[in-house]
Amino acid sequence: MQRQCSGTARRTENCQVGVFLADATSRGRTPIDRRLYLPSSWTDDRERCRRAGIDDEVTVATKVAMAKAMVRRATAEKIPFRWVTADAAYGFSKRWCLAWENCSP
Repeated sequence: MQRQCSGTARRTENCQVGVFLADATSRGRTPIDRRLYLPSSWTDDRERCRRAGIDDEVTVATKVAMAKAMVRRATAEKIPFRWVTADAAYGFSKRWCLAWENCSP
């Protein structure tokens, strides 16, 4: 936990931030993947990570990179989907938008 931008709170708060992948159908939604966002202040302090149970191979990654990895993993595992959506913050990421252009699962 640390002070960071929280989309839910719409301001900087002392909080944890997660990135989630969910499947949505007409019958409801279910989470299929998740990852805790760790800022570099955490990942640069390996002892702190070890005390918190965070593996040594976990490195800093942007939320966009984490989301892209989750969608790619779902595609590799042949989880069927037709759309990829995200909140407004991802829409400002050119890399996020370009990753799915002309892409079919």
